[in-house]
Parts: sequence; C-alpha cells; structure tokens
Amino acid sequence: EVGKNLQDHIFPHVPYKAPKAMSHDTLKLVQPNALTDYLMQGTGPLTSIGGVVGTGFIHTAVNNDTRPDIQLIFASLTWAVDYGTNLRKICGLGDEAFGWYAEQPDSEFGVMIAPVLSRPKSKGSIKLRSSDPMDHPIIEANYLQDKFDV
Repeated sequence: EVGKNLQDHIFPHVPYKAPKAMSHDTLKLVQPNALTDYLMQGTGPLTSIGGVVGTGFIHTAVNNDTRPDIQLIFASLTWAVDYGTNLRKICGLGDEAFGWYAEQPDSEFGVMIAPVLSRPKSKGSIKLRSSDPMDHPIIEANYLQDKFDV
C-alpha cells in the first residue's frame, strides 16, 4: 500500500569541541582557489563531502546479517559551523536544539561522531493531509518501534 513502508535512518550526533585547525571552515569553500585546487590537484575543502572525513562500520553481536548494522560517521564540523545561518535549517534544528550550540563558546569549532542504524526494521507511514499540495503531509516515522532497532 502506498505510503505504508516508510523507513528512515535515525541520525543522532555527538559533538565535541576541537581546535579551529581540525574544524571544517565553510568560508574556504567560496574562496577562488578552492575550485582550482580541487580540479587541478584533487586537494582542498571540496574533497570533503559536507565535512565528512571518515566513516566506519560495525557488526554488532545482535546482528544475524552478514552486513554491518551500524555506521559511524566522523565529521570535522558541528551544526554551528556556519553560525546558524543555513545548516541548522537544512537539518531541521529548531531554536531549542540549536540553542545549546549558541550557548557554547567557540561552538562553530568542533567535530561530530554520528552513529547511524544502517538498516532499520521499524516502519512508519506517510500520507496526504489534504488535496492541497501546500499542506504538509502526515508523517508517522515510528522510529525504534521494532525491538531489533533498539
């Protein structure tokens, strides 16, 4: 049935403060030499996918599949890297969630580790609220409803 098989990855993140030299600098992306460094030498800030500097996979003891069930994403930034101008909106961080970053000194400098459940078993649904295309849909994610996901 349409809309009855919604599966999504939960993307919690754990931020850590880090020196400025370790953090992703979004201003470097708009410098003229960023594009030439990338195209000519394969170096520079454009070689990073959104600040992701590494990833790892874990096969937990409860997983009966041959594939790993947890992915760890390592990023050289925090959600405050752009001082709250764009990234927080793209990621859906409201004032309350983003407020923690605003209260931290030098919160734009840091790194994050995000453990992600690779293949969640919990299923949710999505359906139209009305025939008006401007109405937001009704989304019931049902995160962590399957005991395997916990």
